[in-house]
Amino acid sequence: MNWWIINISLICILNTIGLTGNIAYGENPPKDRKHYEAHQEIIWDKPMQKKWIALTFDDGPNSKRTREILAILQQYQAKATFFCLGYKVKQYPDMARSIIASGHEIANHTYYHPIEKLSKSRLDREIEMTQKVIVQTTGVEPHLFRPPGGVYNDQVVSVAKKYQLKVIMWSW
Repeated sequence: MNWWIINISLICILNTIGLTGNIAYGENPPKDRKHYEAHQEIIWDKPMQKKWIALTFDDGPNSKRTREILAILQQYQAKATFFCLGYKVKQYPDMARSIIASGHEIANHTYYHPIEKLSKSRLDREIEMTQKVIVQTTGVEPHLFRPPGGVYNDQVVSVAKKYQLKVIMWSW
């Protein structure tokens, strides 16, 4: 049997039993969504009286795509939250400023979008560097954090709280 078949089989097993999402940051055993929702530590969705939708965009800014998204949002008078990567804010500072100037929210999505297993100190640096570059570039301090790949656990919540960030996921 080839090594890659074994590797794919192992990944499929881990996905089936639900372990790949939370082991990336070293927690064992992982807590589930219900725990974090009950303790209001992570938000996936929010019950509302009226029908509302929160538009979010991840992994930007990007010079072409962000400009296109901003134009469409303006056309429909819609607002959104942009979960930005620190290195891209540094690479495209004008786009980051355009997000704010257009009345949208900018949020933290780490500096380099790491999904591999991170130490608490590395996660801390990723969030801190992104907070700094967003504030330096836009003058706005983010209050929301979305972990890359949707990976969550106590470590993610703890580091986000250190920077007074609320962890926001997506709903489906």
